[in-house]
Amino acid sequence: MEVTTGTNESTSKAKAKTVAAKAQEVELQTEKKQSFVYLGPSLKTLPLRQGATYVGGIPKQFQEIYDTNADVRFLFVNLMDSVEVRLALRDPGSEHTAVFNQIKASGV
Repeated sequence: MEVTTGTNESTSKAKAKTVAAKAQEVELQTEKKQSFVYLGPSLKTLPLRQGATYVGGIPKQFQEIYDTNADVRFLFVNLMDSVEVRLALRDPGSEHTAVFNQIKASGV
């Protein structure tokens, strides 16, 4: 009895592609479901408030400033990392505090 591996290899490759596609889909869905918290100062120019939490990604109304302003983007933090960043904001010498103060001074 002779065993052919060509079909098994094709099947394995097809399964690997399917698994990879599902993993990518899960990653995209997870990204859409992520929660972010804005830890910068409240802004007068936008209804963006310090400590506001957003579920499902960055809201469309803030997408432009998120895309164009690196400082604001820096203080939009994944909820899972927010405790660490909040602690960093208590340190007057931290990068997070410097960015916070820069946004506050500029008023964006």
